[in-house]
Formats: sequence, C-alpha cells, structure tokens
Amino acid sequence: MKYKKTSSPITLSLGVLIFALVLTLATPSLFSQQASRPSDVLGLPLVGHHVSDIERSIKFYEAIDFKLAEGPSAWNVDKELNRLGNTPGAESRTAVMKVQSSVSDVPFTFVLRQYRGIQRQDRLGKQAGFNHYATTIIDPQKAQDFYVKVLGGDYPNLENLGGEQTVLHGWFRQAPTNDNLRVELLSFTANKGKTAPPLKFQDINANYAGFQVSNIETAYARAKANGAITVSEGGIIDYNKGKAALIRDPDAGTYIMLWQPPR
Repeated sequence: MKYKKTSSPITLSLGVLIFALVLTLATPSLFSQQASRPSDVLGLPLVGHHVSDIERSIKFYEAIDFKLAEGPSAWNVDKELNRLGNTPGAESRTAVMKVQSSVSDVPFTFVLRQYRGIQRQDRLGKQAGFNHYATTIIDPQKAQDFYVKVLGGDYPNLENLGGEQTVLHGWFRQAPTNDNLRVELLSFTANKGKTAPPLKFQDINANYAGFQVSNIETAYARAKANGAITVSEGGIIDYNKGKAALIRDPDAGTYIMLWQPPR
C-alpha cells in the first residue's frame, strides 16, 4: 500500500511544535541509561522553537501549563545569537518558559524566539498543521503487524532492532483525503516482555487514535481476529449518527476508535 507521503515537523498555526506521545507504559522504564554515552555530554536542558508571533505563542503554552520565566525581550540585534545561527543583521526577541518535567523535579526550559529583518520560511509541507501521531509499543513485530494488517499502515520491513529504542515510521491516509499522516510506533528495550499498566480510557493523559472505516463490521472483525481487545459496551455501537467501536491493540493496549460515519 503506497500513498503520496508528506514529511514535515508537527506544527500548528500558532507556530508551535507539538509532540504527541501516548505513554501507555510505566514511565521510569522508558528512560534507560546507556553505559557507552560520552562522558562530556551532560544531557538535554532545553528546547528552542522559532515562532511567528511570540505573544500569541506564549498564551498558547501558558494554556497547557508552561510558565513564563523571562521576557519577552525587546527587539534587538543580538550579535552573539546571530553568530550562533549565522543570521547576520537579524533582529530578534526571546521568551523563556518553564514546564514541569515528568522525569525529575527540575523544570524543563523552553525557549521561544521571533526573528525579523531576515528572510524566513513560514511553513513546511502544504501548510502549518498537525501531521504526526506517536504511541509507545512493547513488541515491534506484534505492534507493526497489527497496524499494517488491521489498520492499513504503510511501514517498511523491520530491521536494526538492536538499539535501546526503535522508531517505526508508518503512513496512513488522513480520511477523507488521499494525503498522509505519519504514525510512529516507539519501542524501548527496557520495556521488552513487560505489560502495559491498567490505563483507563477516562484517565488523564490517556489518548486514542480514531480511524474512519467504510464497513465497521469487517474492520472490527479483522481487529478481533488479530487480537484486539474490545472496550465499548456491546462491541459496535451507534455513535455520532454513525457507528463506532473502541478497542485496544493487542501489544501495548493503546486505545483505537473505529468509526463509520453516517451514510
């Protein structure tokens, strides 16, 4: 199954970057330490993101619990910054935000920056917008088989699975178009052989992916034949003037909704 593929970072019209990750497994096990890491690299203390409207971006991040720590600064020609990014003569302004880390008690730093006086590209892909979804898995082969056989994903053959983590890049149509979104399956060796925690559909940070189908009876039967776990009461139900079924995949128990719109 081959479609036209579009590849660009996940962006919204606010000029912000979103990472969509379903943490279905126990959090501490996702962050294993490698003994072979170079001793002179201490880790990741910040992420920087360039935006088109810094005040608007600040409001967006504040709405999802980021805290403004510094700025936004006045427009200025920062000679050191321009040397760093090779942006001679550009004016810029910066805001520093902090967000709670889920792996430590030290807040994480997020730097927003807006430039002017220099040529800038304002979009990647067709336009700014969502194009990417990711979910944690346990068994790469089992998970990929399900997403390919049941949901029609286009994934390459599995290879190079010897590292601490594996990212499986797949493509799915964005219904009802013929364009494609990327769905990443993320595998960590620290979770090999483990079972997913008992995450409930209503729990905070629980996510689900909805797949539109033309025949929910055949799609649901195929999912069940490939090990899907039924969540919705009675299996297929009347939903939003159409029909739907909520299932969990047989690998990490990720929630998936099959939805047939009204005819």
